[in-house]
Amino acid sequence: MSEALQASLPIAIALALSPAPIIAIFILLMTPKAAINGPSFLAGWFGGIYTVGVIMFILPGMEEDHSDPTRLSGYIRVALGLFLLIGALRYWLKRPKPGETVPTPKIFLHIDRFGFWKSFFTGILFSVVNVKNFALSAAGASTIDEVAQNDQGIYLDLAVFALIGSLMIILPIVVYTIAGKKIEGRFQYWKHWMIQNNHLLLIILLIVLGGVLIKGGLEILG
Repeated sequence: MSEALQASLPIAIALALSPAPIIAIFILLMTPKAAINGPSFLAGWFGGIYTVGVIMFILPGMEEDHSDPTRLSGYIRVALGLFLLIGALRYWLKRPKPGETVPTPKIFLHIDRFGFWKSFFTGILFSVVNVKNFALSAAGASTIDEVAQNDQGIYLDLAVFALIGSLMIILPIVVYTIAGKKIEGRFQYWKHWMIQNNHLLLIILLIVLGGVLIKGGLEILG
């Protein structure tokens, strides 16, 4: 594993553990078109992460001598970190009361009716339009660009970063391919559990990643 990938690994893991796309893939794999919907959602999710990363690479002002980050990249890290901490506070204030049943978010109510293209664009929606995941993808690409020793390998590193960020979508697809319909009961259980604990999972994830990004940004600016 390259040094750039090692530096961006915590962010890729945070992307992989994002609850919403995991819930979505569980639902899609319980549809009649699971064999089509699952991979198409994965393609949209992966493509969205990669596209955000490419945008970060070519963003004006991000050019740098590798291993010597620019001040702009430091400001971007601090801003993304603050954004994630604000998100954690927002989720804390809106957390369910003890014993309260969490309703299924509206975005998940119609996924079971999706086909190929709607599944694909839902993957893009979760990776690009979702501001938390967009921020994580941007931070990961910025880290790769800072740490990479040359320009030749950054796009391959970005592809591996996006692949790691997709692992918790890939794994259910692999399990479904092997076990088929027999695994639907387990998917149903994990979908319900993640919906009920979504706020707690996001709060922990956002606090940890927000702190990491702010620390890294301040080190660049300091």
